[in-house]
Formats: sequence, structure tokens, C-alpha cells
Amino acid sequence: MDKHKFEGIRAYSIGAIESVSDEEAVVWRNIVNDKLSKWGMMVFDPTKKNEFSGLNEIGEERKQLNNLKNEGKWDEFNKIFKKIMHIDLRSVDHSDFVIAYMPKDIPVFGSVHEIVEARRQKKKVFVFTDCKKHEVNSWLLTLVGHENVFETLDEIFNHLETLEPMQLMYNVDEFGE
Repeated sequence: MDKHKFEGIRAYSIGAIESVSDEEAVVWRNIVNDKLSKWGMMVFDPTKKNEFSGLNEIGEERKQLNNLKNEGKWDEFNKIFKKIMHIDLRSVDHSDFVIAYMPKDIPVFGSVHEIVEARRQKKKVFVFTDCKKHEVNSWLLTLVGHENVFETLDEIFNHLETLEPMQLMYNVDEFGE
């Protein structure tokens, strides 16, 4: 079997976790993981951190974190969550590009941090949302580039198929800016 042109490229999935149900955090990421894995990509998924770190933001770990917050055990909470943040931000570092789900009316503070970090590193960020493109926040449209904002995940997949690996691995359009 021939290698796919994207074999070995690394992606990271950014999107709400804390402010949505476990299922909502996972469903779209599973679609991304399945599609990109079939193309030979490695996908860093923040809902599957426990596979390599023992930490997670969903399931029992989410309950534990919420209990610590509810009980006002801030130092203990911060000790755990700083590790989660570190792993997520290192996943941005290790990725070649990111796919972000940015729903219009759901708080996504961590996602914004990760997108800013990816853009600071001049990585491509492909965004899909639950609203029409003209309703997307102006800062986000400009930060990632309006041409990288889509209304569906399938539109992102279709766009990716038109790109060459070099366009994902190195943001040649912005080199030197």
C-alpha cells in the first residue's frame, strides 16, 4: 500500500472541554482522529492525554478537578491543572498544524490560548464553527486568516486534500513576516 502524502504529519485538536459534556468534547475529535489517522497523520488529542500522562480533563479526572474547585482546594487544583496545561501547550508545540472547533456561544479560554500559541509559532490553524462565517469573531477571523475558517469539519477535510504536505508542515505563506 502506498503511503499517503500526509504520512507522518502531526496535528492537534483544539476545542472546548471544560464547558461541554465529555461526549461533546470527544465526538468531533474522534472524527478528526479517524480521518487524519487514515491519512497517516499522528493526532494529538487532549481528551486522550491519560494514554501517555495519566492526566485527563474528562471522565473521573474532570469530577476530581471539579471537586477540588468546589471545595476551594486551589493549590491542589492548580498543581494538577498546570500539568494539563503544560501537556496541551506542548502538544501545540509538537504539532505541524491544528484543527480547532470554536463554537459561537461556549467559553473556550484554553482553546484561545492554544490558538494564539500556534499562531505565535506561525502554524496553520484551521477552524470550524457552529455559525455562519460572517458571524465568527473578527479577532479569530484575522488571527487564523479568514481563508482558514470553515462552517463544517468536512470543509476542512476537503481543503486539506488540496494542500501539499509542505503547506501543513511549514507555513510558507507567512515565512519571514
